[in-house]
Amino acid sequence: MVNQQRVSPAFPVLDPDRWTSRHTRFATIGAVIVAIAWLLEAAQNNAANGTRAAVGAALAVTVAGLALTLRGVTWSGLAVGGFVVFSGIMSWTWTTTREVTWSVYVIGALLLIAWTFPWVRDAVRLPRLGASWLGLAYWPLGIISALLTANVSIAGQRVAYFGVSAVAALGILVALRRTGRDPSIGVVTAFLFAIAALFLVGSGNLLDDAHAVPDGPWGSAMTGRFWGGPGLLYHPNSLALIGVLVTLRIAPDRSFARWQRWAVMGVTGLVILLTNSRTAWLFLVCAAGVHLLVLARKQWWARRGAVVPDDGLPERSSFREAVVAAVVPIVLVGMVFIGMGGVSSLFQSRYDNTVTTPSTATEVKDYTSGRFDTWKQVIDEFDTDSVVAKLFGNNSDPRGAVVRDDTGPVGERPELTTDNSAIGALRRAGVLGCVAFLFGLGLLLWRGLRRGAPAWFTITVVASLATIPWADWLLGGVGGTFWIFLLAAEAWIAFGSAAQGTDRRPTAPSEAAARPASPAVPPVAPASSSPGSAPVDAPAPAAPREPVPGQAGASAGR
Repeated sequence: MVNQQRVSPAFPVLDPDRWTSRHTRFATIGAVIVAIAWLLEAAQNNAANGTRAAVGAALAVTVAGLALTLRGVTWSGLAVGGFVVFSGIMSWTWTTTREVTWSVYVIGALLLIAWTFPWVRDAVRLPRLGASWLGLAYWPLGIISALLTANVSIAGQRVAYFGVSAVAALGILVALRRTGRDPSIGVVTAFLFAIAALFLVGSGNLLDDAHAVPDGPWGSAMTGRFWGGPGLLYHPNSLALIGVLVTLRIAPDRSFARWQRWAVMGVTGLVILLTNSRTAWLFLVCAAGVHLLVLARKQWWARRGAVVPDDGLPERSSFREAVVAAVVPIVLVGMVFIGMGGVSSLFQSRYDNTVTTPSTATEVKDYTSGRFDTWKQVIDEFDTDSVVAKLFGNNSDPRGAVVRDDTGPVGERPELTTDNSAIGALRRAGVLGCVAFLFGLGLLLWRGLRRGAPAWFTITVVASLATIPWADWLLGGVGGTFWIFLLAAEAWIAFGSAAQGTDRRPTAPSEAAARPASPAVPPVAPASSSPGSAPVDAPAPAAPREPVPGQAGASAGR
């Protein structure tokens, strides 16, 4: 039966299964881009630098090409993911010029407001998503705190931030409702394009020891880590995060071709090496561990003779193949660990400029990059806050940033993130914010651990627990890439076809068809639908097609 659900006819731009004339044209364009990168850098410096720039440009073209081969991408998911990641990039590129970042926020928000109208229809579903409680609930609580303490300016800024985040969340739900497709694929595709863009503009310094950095104390202290290039800069930890998210969405899902699953793991490893991000590496380590546990759980069910729900992982015909599949991600994180410098990389300071390294009152400053003292200040200020601030959040900064006295002279002190999701929830929304955070996290875990949940979703949600002590990624914000990905994924699980128990159909039929079923594994029970799958027994519910310029509405099947 033809799949009545719609995916943009423009995707994939490049066929993932065979070479076509489009591939030839893309390769030609890519070669021209690489040649231009070499010429520009060689003219400005020397031929050796030009060669390094050409390598960086070639990597950028390769990543972009990978993104263009992904099936299941929708324009709407791509647009929302692109807006969020671009907002994050702009906030780091223009750290000292808020007017630029706010211009991006306003333009994007206005477009989303118009596109998601009427808003109530989808807004009423947001409280049913755990990710909404993680990334949205603290804003209204912080607004109440600011109003009750007469901080009108803080309240106004929080209303603006809340509005931008809320319409981004609505954009995800509208994308799902109008297309009937998994929006998380479009989101991670936007992340791949962002990585490609950063590689391209930063090709001149990609392989250098010193990198282009933003103005201000943030950049001057971390020139040893890759940020991007002039006009397009992104914090190394944030860049490494989106690389990990791409792997978590694509690699454990057999509806993507085998070479695509391997390719995204390679991209992630490269990004972590270039950014030297311990936080992202630890996240990847935990994801590899959870992947092992998911495979072990399937083997245990099979040996007990229980029905094994289809979680979208590639089929393994023997126990040996399952062991190899479990070991490969562990080998990857081991290779990245060695490339980062081994054990010494875990204990070195993140600040390569000793002049601007924040002094701390503890002996753990090099291990936590000043996080410990930031957390201590948050707790100390919480102790002295009023009852209203304790309940609804601190009002020193609209985004919950922390400014420590020991980080430099007055006027030059950076606004530090809390780098801890739980402490960040306390800072932004007080005790009630922590309650909302725990509720949202519990709801996500409940959906992720349910029998039959897609493996990629289970792995992402469980592994996200490891990021809580070291990053505030789960709290989202205007540039919250992890949060918008979780929201898109959870919306698909809760409201999309994944919630209807449809059968899976792999993107690369040859891989699944050529693999014999294991006699030791009981029949697979239908569960969550993969991104490119189509219902076999019944047509998907009809929904209006996304407008595609120049094309009339022919349905796309897999």
